[in-house]
Amino acid sequence: MPVADGLLENQPSQVLQDTGCSAVIVCGSLVSETKLTGQEARCVLIDGTILRAPVAQVFLDTPYFTGFTDAVCMKNPLYDVIVGNIPGTTNPTPMQPVSAVQTRSAVKETRAKPI
Repeated sequence: MPVADGLLENQPSQVLQDTGCSAVIVCGSLVSETKLTGQEARCVLIDGTILRAPVAQVFLDTPYFTGFTDAVCMKNPLYDVIVGNIPGTTNPTPMQPVSAVQTRSAVKETRAKPI
């Protein structure tokens, strides 16, 4: 998984873009209590566990997203910041080119033609 350097509230952070996520997740210990909104988010984890966590409004400066956003504050996320599919995200990693595929019948036709 490609991990990038970024800033969470002007603190250096390791950032992962997760296209299977629908929110921004941050390490709660990196967020000041003054940033908490008083709201709580319920997140469904990959194993089906439902986790409740506080929400904070934070400023991110990452290759994937820059600006203020609501973020779910978790105790031990895998990375300091996980940027999910939220409005305003970008993908700085170029897509890998797709290889063309030839069917067996197309290969036979090519071989059968005289030069």
